[in-house]
Amino acid sequence: MPVSISINISENSYSTTNNTSNVTVQVTASYTGGSYNQTSPGPELTVTVDGNSSTSHVGFNAGKNTSGTDVIYTGTYTIAHDSDGTKTLYCSASYDTGVSSGTVTA
Repeated sequence: MPVSISINISENSYSTTNNTSNVTVQVTASYTGGSYNQTSPGPELTVTVDGNSSTSHVGFNAGKNTSGTDVIYTGTYTIAHDSDGTKTLYCSASYDTGVSSGTVTA
């Protein structure tokens, strides 16, 4: 597949007082075979973090390289824990690449 995406979640800090964590969610596009899409406004990316979705338009591989990676989304969130202080955080992303890969998900 010429384009795929991955999600990385990092905990920046937590508050036992507020029962929350501050996290950064990052989506990276990996491409091979010269795939690129820098059309305006760019392909549609939908990121869902803890049940809340946001959509943006973003291109990738502006340099039209043969292969590589581009960070296409970075967001910082404050996530509430469950009443017992635990939390399982669910994140997903769907990216309509605008090239032959079509829509890819992570």
